[in-house]
Amino acid sequence: MTWTIWLIAAAALLLLEVFTPGFLLACLAVGAVGASAGAALGWSIEVQLVLFSIFSGLSLWLLRPLLRTWFAATGAKTNHDALIGAVGRVESAVTAGHRGYVKLDGDSWAFEADRDYAADTKVRITHREGNVVTVESAD
Repeated sequence: MTWTIWLIAAAALLLLEVFTPGFLLACLAVGAVGASAGAALGWSIEVQLVLFSIFSGLSLWLLRPLLRTWFAATGAKTNHDALIGAVGRVESAVTAGHRGYVKLDGDSWAFEADRDYAADTKVRITHREGNVVTVESAD
């Protein structure tokens, strides 16, 4: 039973990693999977915590630098960097100075309109601050 808790923790950490930079939570997820293996073997909670620490530490030391190097070398964008340059469509007409929403890959992102935008206008995301993006016309 304890091993499932560790696996749920690993899944939650991986999900949270999507929203944070740096691969820190992914490395902790590796530690949780290691602890889950110890729990599945029936080892004590103390041993599970030691396994969590060892696997997390090793992945921080070995896996994190490899992931960061690979993402940098391939030019792959993660987290909010992947939004910059993406093209979406304005959901409904919005006038300058008001908040509108741009649809991108099934998600809606709020933006402050610097000019009037008609519904379905293509816009390119140029910046993101929190959950609000800055857009420019993509036409």
